Amino acid sequence: MHRQRTVLCVILGIASLAHVSACNSSTIVRGSLPVNVGGLAASASFMLSNGAGVYVDPTGASNVTYLHNNRGYLGQCSANWNPNGFTQLPLLSHSISFTVNLSDVGCGCNVGMYLVAMPARDQSGKPVAGPAGDYYCDANKVEGSWCPEIDMVEANREALQATPHACAPPNAAGHYTLCDRGGCALNTHKLDPQAYGPGPQYTIDTTAPFRVITTFSGSAGEFTTMTTTLRQGSSKFVMTHTEELCGSGYLSSLSQVVRAGMVPVFTSWGDTGSSMAWLDVPPCLESTPCNGASDPVVFSSIEYS
Repeated sequence: MHRQRTVLCVILGIASLAHVSACNSSTIVRGSLPVNVGGLAASASFMLSNGAGVYVDPTGASNVTYLHNNRGYLGQCSANWNPNGFTQLPLLSHSISFTVNLSDVGCGCNVGMYLVAMPARDQSGKPVAGPAGDYYCDANKVEGSWCPEIDMVEANREALQATPHACAPPNAAGHYTLCDRGGCALNTHKLDPQAYGPGPQYTIDTTAPFRVITTFSGSAGEFTTMTTTLRQGSSKFVMTHTEELCGSGYLSSLSQVVRAGMVPVFTSWGDTGSSMAWLDVPPCLESTPCNGASDPVVFSSIEYS
């Protein structure tokens, strides 16, 4: 069955990992692109924590460029962070795709596009702003709150990983107390050392842009398969998460949030080589840290279908 593709000419709430400021008139940048996310989005505003973190290509080339150490969300811009203002994309039987250029993102760095069950909630179900004020939560309790997470891409030019993270069932109010930090990971280098890397010898040559298509599928309302396809010209590499791979009931435990909708998040960050070994060692060396100052990242043609 054909599904109409919807361009996510994105509404981004950018939260610097070091500091967050409220979304106000001084931090809104107007994009030149139409916004139509199945009626979920209604504005072309960009929420920034500072004027240098993210910008829209003024030529209208559908590009969003990220500088290092920023985090962004799809959502509505308001005077303050609004726990009900984030765009919740239903995922089951849908796909999210985008083109990304990681040619300048080296070892130890991590550019991510992922999904979380924001906003964070306390035991009574009340939204929790957290230390950054942006209601963030994830499967590693980074801002103090747990919630399910699906990493469509965590990557640099040497390796790419896709990882769903299940959680223990929440209480009746939707509060999570524990998640699988490591998740069910598939990594390009571990699957096939020639699948992905800088140069024409690789199936996906990361010196040039490539497209990522993530499809969420299942039956009878249950999430059972996540397929990640990397495309570049006539070349492609496919990674498939299944219940057999992750463990019986692992993906299906995410069914409720996958059906209800999750918030797309964009990040660019990094650390020492040893602390990022889970992503890119090998082929990278533990002695190679992230050089974040040289890794602007461009996301383009983001689509939800």
